[in-house]
Amino acid sequence: FHDTKDCNFLKAQQQNRNPTDKNLAINDAKSNKNDLIYMPFSSENHEINAIIDTGSKHSFIHSKMTKKLNRLSEKMPEPITVQFGNGETQIITHYIKLDISPLFDQTKHMKETTFLISDILPCDCIIGLNFMIKHAVSINVWENKLTFGHCEIETKNNILSTAKPDCLNINDILQNKKNQVDRILEKLEASKDNIGTIKNSIFKIELNNDNPVQCSEYPVPLSEREKLKDHLNKLMKQKIIDLSDSNFSSPAFTKKKPDGDIRLLIDYRKLNVITKTQPYPFPSIKEQFLDLRGSTHFTLLDLKQGYYQVPIYPPDTKKQHFQSLAKNLSLKDFRSDSKTPHSSFKRQLHTC
Repeated sequence: FHDTKDCNFLKAQQQNRNPTDKNLAINDAKSNKNDLIYMPFSSENHEINAIIDTGSKHSFIHSKMTKKLNRLSEKMPEPITVQFGNGETQIITHYIKLDISPLFDQTKHMKETTFLISDILPCDCIIGLNFMIKHAVSINVWENKLTFGHCEIETKNNILSTAKPDCLNINDILQNKKNQVDRILEKLEASKDNIGTIKNSIFKIELNNDNPVQCSEYPVPLSEREKLKDHLNKLMKQKIIDLSDSNFSSPAFTKKKPDGDIRLLIDYRKLNVITKTQPYPFPSIKEQFLDLRGSTHFTLLDLKQGYYQVPIYPPDTKKQHFQSLAKNLSLKDFRSDSKTPHSSFKRQLHTC
């Protein structure tokens, strides 16, 4: 929970206000303003005033409430140390299992919950994630609804972030985040033609001999000539390729993409024969998935024209010379068609 000095619940108690005055506070705009999501529960015909805390892994109950319920606690297999939001730390040694139900649930469908016993809580109990996950509790900030499995209650006001008095409307927070994302997308859209380079990276082509590779140019179908011409002009504009007078020459050809666009490919097979292998160890996919154990957030990143983002060692650019549409061209960045692209690319990503 939050800092005690900012706790409106404790302020209400100090003013001798009855905590039950806040029954169904989540359904009352005034009483829920600047406060936590606060709800009454029932257990064994006793009312329990609870705070719903999505930041707490466990649920807690005050030791006074266990005595009021006249229930015996059980000793934990091993004590655990818990640090609360107000900075206080306590060693928890006992727990209790209770059947509880929200007061607004007319069916009185009881839900068993394990509570850790503490004597420094600001209320009867705290409902944590162990209860919320087990019993399908969800807080819908878009529709302002709180759902407990088979029943739900709707608020009259937006659910608020309440750690401080100057709390913000959660919808405003979401809108601010959306605006930030929109600005990032606009920035990326403006620079979509600039693919950038991997910092502090360089790719060298080491050959077994100095004999230049020379091959004849492959013919290009008439139906693809205009597309290839536009594609080459775009690559030149992006400074990925440039005109060359190298004595190396490998043939280029195109392959149609699913979206109808074309992909430029270069036949470096003869160059690969005289290129030295550059091995680089890399963990298996299985090992990488094992490293994700315990993680809760995942994402997929796709580098735009990733191989173009690694610059070639300047003296080696002549070795990747190719011919297409009667033009002599050379790559400034290394290609996946070369002999050691994957190991070299992984090395660059790991060392950048």
